[in-house]
Amino acid sequence: MKFLCSAIKVIPQNTTGFIIISGKRHCNCIETISKLGIKRDKNNDTQGFIVLIDGFETFVDRYDGAQIAKELGYKLEYENCLYSEDIWPE
Repeated sequence: MKFLCSAIKVIPQNTTGFIIISGKRHCNCIETISKLGIKRDKNNDTQGFIVLIDGFETFVDRYDGAQIAKELGYKLEYENCLYSEDIWPE
């Protein structure tokens, strides 16, 4: 398993589906959402990460990401919630 990038799962207004916006940090994802003009209820967003698992890129939320990071030996600032700074400190 390997963390590839930060990501936000977004449900655009007037749709039943979702899109995933990725970037180095979650702030980069938010900037991309804004630049694309995606209208959404921010309360429905799910922040997380794209992780390479068994050759497949998979979205995981911050909580599942924290469990994966622990398994991979990362030290987390908060025990049950992963932040991009935990993976990429620079």
